[in-house]
Amino acid sequence: MPAPYDALQVEASPALLEYFLEEYTCAPVDAVSLFTETTRFLATVAVTGLHLPPSPQVDLMWHAFLADTENYRRFCHRLGVEYLHHHPTGNNGPHPHARELLNYTQFRIQQVCRTVNPRWWPPHSTPMTGAGAAEFEAHTDWHFTDATRTGKNPEHTSSGIESAHPPKGLIKRYAVEYAVNESCAEALFFELDLYLTVRGHNPHLGPPCAAVDTMWTEFLLFSRAYHQYCARLGGRLEHTLIPKTRARIAYHSSAHARTYSILTEHVVGHLGPQRHWWLPPTERHDSM
Repeated sequence: MPAPYDALQVEASPALLEYFLEEYTCAPVDAVSLFTETTRFLATVAVTGLHLPPSPQVDLMWHAFLADTENYRRFCHRLGVEYLHHHPTGNNGPHPHARELLNYTQFRIQQVCRTVNPRWWPPHSTPMTGAGAAEFEAHTDWHFTDATRTGKNPEHTSSGIESAHPPKGLIKRYAVEYAVNESCAEALFFELDLYLTVRGHNPHLGPPCAAVDTMWTEFLLFSRAYHQYCARLGGRLEHTLIPKTRARIAYHSSAHARTYSILTEHVVGHLGPQRHWWLPPTERHDSM
């Protein structure tokens, strides 16, 4: 049985908060409040087994939490589930019942956690009543089946991951998020694939460069595909959050040089690491 939400006493790791505050402009107290609301949302998904949509703000904190892989996995276990998977929504536009869906999510959070913070949900969005929720469940076309913990995500198949191809949607998403062309994003994914493949055999391999790390954090959002990828390599590949300030400092140390050297030793010829990605951002040309 999962622990009751109010007994979990979950706190964000300092690295997660530092990472989030560098990515998004908000006060530290707001980041802590949003993290709390995100854990309420995740606890509700775990308890109900429903595929519930988060608010945009909650989804951003979920992204950061997913990148803190060991703490996220530990949190899921405390909720009594193996893992709560994330599914990027793609570029299909908003769901026609988006507002009602978010109201329904808040209703469920209130049921499970006994409270919901309206600050992290869209304006004029309020939890449904029990009767309203029942009627909504009966008439909406949203799939409330458990798409979070079991079964296959229909958008991703294992065949592509087994041949080290990026999951559907990752390249386009990365290109949009980081303002690069898709060929650049594809090249960076295969650099990440090289890094993770070598790390699968050498768990003490140092951290990746910042460019490779950004692709890794995006890959983690496609969590089913990422888990299939790790299984192909024989186990879990844990990601450590590296805030940008620390990443910049690392460029002035020998850490990335050693990692690059080890990658070079493990591969031959044109399959070796591309030095381009291991240079400081001021010396790279990411648009390729």
